[in-house]
Amino acid sequence: QADLLANASDVDGDTLSVSGLTVDGGTETLVDNGNGTWTYTPPANFNGTAGLSYSVSDGTVETAASADITIAAVNDAPNVDMASPVSLSVAEDGTLLINEDDLLANANDIEGDTLSVSGVTVDSGTANGNGDGTWTFTPDADFNGSVALSYSVGDGVNAVANAGTITVTAVNDAPDTLADSAGTNEDSAVSILASALLSNDSDVEGDTLTLTGVSNAVNGGVALDGNGDVVFTPDADFNGSATFDYTVSDGNGGTATQTVAVTVAAVNDAPVAISDSSSASEDTAVTILASTLLANDSDIDGDTLSISGVSNAVN
Repeated sequence: QADLLANASDVDGDTLSVSGLTVDGGTETLVDNGNGTWTYTPPANFNGTAGLSYSVSDGTVETAASADITIAAVNDAPNVDMASPVSLSVAEDGTLLINEDDLLANANDIEGDTLSVSGVTVDSGTANGNGDGTWTFTPDADFNGSVALSYSVGDGVNAVANAGTITVTAVNDAPDTLADSAGTNEDSAVSILASALLSNDSDVEGDTLTLTGVSNAVNGGVALDGNGDVVFTPDADFNGSATFDYTVSDGNGGTATQTVAVTVAAVNDAPVAISDSSSASEDTAVTILASTLLANDSDIDGDTLSISGVSNAVN
C-alpha cells in the first residue's frame, strides 16, 4: 500500500488508504493479501508495462489513481517438445548426414532467438561434426537397431538438453567365404562335399548357407552332381595346380564366390607303342635295332624308353 501512496497526500493530514486495486486488462493475476499488500503475477513470458487502477481514500473522500508496473525482460531457455522427439534413419553400414535443422525440428524459442546445436553424441556408432552445422553419423559395422541421440539446444544465453533416435535399418549382408583346397591324382576325378566347402564359410545374420553353383574351372572341368556336391575332373594327363569357383547363397539375396585350389598329383603314364614291321629271307635271321623299334614309340611324361624284352614269336 505504501508503494501506491508514495505520491499521494492529504491537506488535512488524514490517514490515506488504497481500495479497488485492479490491473488494466491482460491475463495477469492480482491477489489481495488482506494486509495492505497485493501479489501481482504477470502473464507467462510477458515483459513490458502493466497499468494499475485504484482509489485513494482519506476515509471520507475517494480519488482515482493509477500506477505502472514495469516487467523487465528475462531470457527464456529454448523449448523442446519431448513428446515429439527427433527421429532419423539410415541403412545398415551406411552413413547419415545430419543437418542442424533436423535436430531443431522439435525446438523453438519464445523470444525468437536463433537456435543452435552443440554436444552431439550417440550411444552407438560415431557422430562427427563437420564444422559447418552438420554431423556425419556412422553406425557400427553390421549393426541394425535403435541408436540414442543426445545434444544441447542453445539460444546464445541458455541451453537445454534434447534427445532423439536414429533407426539403423537392417540390410542383408553377403556371406563371408574362405578359400578351400582339394587334391586328386592325374586323370582321376575328385568329389568334394558341398558341406566341406561351406564348413569354413559364415553369415553375419546367421542365415543358412547353400552352394548354388560352380564355374571358372582352370585345367579341368567342374560340375554339381545330383546331391549338390562338386565333381572336379582334371584335364587329361594334366598334373599341377588347378582351380574352380563356387557360389554361396544365404537365401535372402546375399551371394559370394570363392576359389578352390586343386592339386593334381602326377601319375606315370604307360608308353605308347606303335606297330613296326621288318623283312628277312627264308632261313635267314634278321637283326632289328632296338632304336628302330622305339623310333615311333613315345611317352607322354617324356621318359626315356627302352626295350625290356621280346616274346610271343609266331612262325
